Amino acid sequence: MSALARRVIVATILLIVISLAAPPLRAKPPPPSGKEGALLGQLRRQAGGGLRVAYHAETGMVRFIGSPPGSQLAQSLTQATDLAPAAAAMAFLDLYGALFGLRDPGAELVLLRTTSLPGGRYSVRLQQHYAGVPVLGAELIVQLDSRRAVTSASGEILPDLSLSTTPQVGAAEARDRAVAHTTRRYTLAGDRLWASEPELTVFGGALLGGDGSREPRLVWRVVVTPADLLPIEELVLVDAQTGAILLHFNQIDVARERRVYDNANNPSAGLPGVGPVGSEGSPPPGPYPNDAANAYDYTGFTYDFYKTRHQRDSIDNHGMPLTTTVRYCPSAAECPYANAFWNGQQMVFGAGFASADDVTAHELTHGVTRHESGLLYTLQSGAINEALSDIWGELTDLAYTNGYDNDTPPVRWYLGEDVPGGPARYMKDPREFGHPDRMSSRYYYCSADDNGGVHFNNGVANKAAYLMVDGDTFNGQTVVGLGEDKTAHIWYEVQTGLLTSAADYQDLADALRQACYVLIGSYGITSADCAQVERAVLATEMDQPPLACTLGPTCLSGAAAYDLFYDGFEQADGRWESDAPVGEDWWRRRSDQPAGGSWYYWTWDPLQVSDTSLAMTQGVTLPGGPAGEGPYLLFMQSYGFERSDDGVNHDGGVLEYSTDDGRTWVDSAPLFVQNGYTGMIAEGFDNPLAGRLAFVGATPRYQPTRLDLAPLRGQTVRFRFRLGSDSSPEDATGWLVDDVRIYGCAAPIYLPVVYRQGLP
Repeated sequence: MSALARRVIVATILLIVISLAAPPLRAKPPPPSGKEGALLGQLRRQAGGGLRVAYHAETGMVRFIGSPPGSQLAQSLTQATDLAPAAAAMAFLDLYGALFGLRDPGAELVLLRTTSLPGGRYSVRLQQHYAGVPVLGAELIVQLDSRRAVTSASGEILPDLSLSTTPQVGAAEARDRAVAHTTRRYTLAGDRLWASEPELTVFGGALLGGDGSREPRLVWRVVVTPADLLPIEELVLVDAQTGAILLHFNQIDVARERRVYDNANNPSAGLPGVGPVGSEGSPPPGPYPNDAANAYDYTGFTYDFYKTRHQRDSIDNHGMPLTTTVRYCPSAAECPYANAFWNGQQMVFGAGFASADDVTAHELTHGVTRHESGLLYTLQSGAINEALSDIWGELTDLAYTNGYDNDTPPVRWYLGEDVPGGPARYMKDPREFGHPDRMSSRYYYCSADDNGGVHFNNGVANKAAYLMVDGDTFNGQTVVGLGEDKTAHIWYEVQTGLLTSAADYQDLADALRQACYVLIGSYGITSADCAQVERAVLATEMDQPPLACTLGPTCLSGAAAYDLFYDGFEQADGRWESDAPVGEDWWRRRSDQPAGGSWYYWTWDPLQVSDTSLAMTQGVTLPGGPAGEGPYLLFMQSYGFERSDDGVNHDGGVLEYSTDDGRTWVDSAPLFVQNGYTGMIAEGFDNPLAGRLAFVGATPRYQPTRLDLAPLRGQTVRFRFRLGSDSSPEDATGWLVDDVRIYGCAAPIYLPVVYRQGLP
């Protein structure tokens, strides 16, 4: 057989094997056609070629349009320099808003603010409203040059909205539910919590990401804070029709007029506390160094960095006093307090945590972010929020020294090297602390803990910032460093003029590119610098989805994967049966939020004691694999099981298998190789699965779970998903399962070629 024939045969077999794979979680939307296609074609012509367009992965609508360097979009709309920036932006969106999913821009958009940018440019930020109700995370930013010509438009819109804006749950009940939730989550007394006035909002999961229904819902938006001195500012979305909690997360990160207070580790002292012991022009008394003196110096460094690089006057850009409390303790049990946080009005440091200028700048930058991009502190938007604080924290650390902190080359790019316990991040190589340095990293955090991994997944942006400053060769890209000042200007343009509150890493990729383009000719930035920014974006893969959360069937040996069993639940064909020996059977086929295809299985996590399962009705005989590999079980799952904030796992799910046609079942725990059990179900609450390792807590999105079935080779096996709940009074999302696959690994098979005499 010729080499060419062998390659053709192998390629054919591989195509057959690949065709068995499940569909991708979210396919790239096709380019718009019809009216939208015509509008895009018009923009391409006006921009003179080189138009950059990106689409939202879930809505399919445009999320970014940018002109090439030195050109503008829709120049004919905005030639009059006396036209107000907001009017110029609306003129553009009146014509091209349909590309983003707007039906009536004039009725759907409300101006949030207009920001003046260097060089006479403007950034106009608008929010989508539906029937007068704001849509969470649905914002557009239109950037204009000094002639009011549009250079870019970006953001997300929730298209085709159709829902009632009349709530069935009143504001008072929503407030009570939000307080009750926060009471349970943080184990606090309800009378020690304060709730904001509930505000009606439209919430759609497609914009923020993570799991949950994509059906837009009318919600009450409530912010719950404690009367006691605790770093809690819980955002709670209460379904205005059913009263269910649809989303919640803490908005506080628990990591030039200056005012410094010193609580001296006294938990009864309030905020801002005892003092001030130092104010502008009157630094705290010595001996030096001490926490109060460090806070005074380092808040000054942060103010000066923003003022000299960005002409920014404090956190709000209007001279907000920089108030700091050092040696703070929330309680006697947490004293000394080993943390620092920004509470929305001031900086708070535990003992020793004011000793690091990067930590001070990090926390103050959270205040800047709240006043600028407003990035929601959850999932990818929260990770970017954290990264912006890391970036300005380290840039400030690199720029200033008072002789007390460690600024030697070996600690360059470490965050928090001067605080008790040492650094927590390394921007040059985030993997040192188990954080991802690119979107395909195995360290990418797919769990719902830590607000969806905000203190882990910030590593991707941190790596990009390091590459932009110092340069390096990474992931096939060689980046020439731009230095600290150029990098700071590009990221500041991103922060103040290009990111919306629900921005994700794909939005950040577009924003970094656009920020560099619009700054060509300013601060010494050139088109060559923008080529390096592009390489940093490509190296960190931030315009790609996280591979760890979407991984499909693979064989470690490089052999081809082939299906022994696959069910995406597209047909109700009797391949699964549910059972509930205790409690009520809630397993259902549903179609509102599948991982792939159109259907999935779901069960509620109920309030009552229950023991329910979903089991295969037929077994699958398992073969061996090449060099002892596989076979494997792979499935997509998302879950939200009841867990109190003190870490008690009340409910959870397990995966079990049977090799005797369902007469006995064995726990699959030893077989997991990817995204296995996450904790133990607590004892003492009547849960039938109490004391067992299980899937507990919650995931922010679907994630793959994989098991190596090699120990079961040659046997006929069935699997079942089993949920156990106790009688505690709070329910949770439940368990979503999709795309169950058992696959083997086979070396390429070369088909025999029959030669006949007389034939070629």
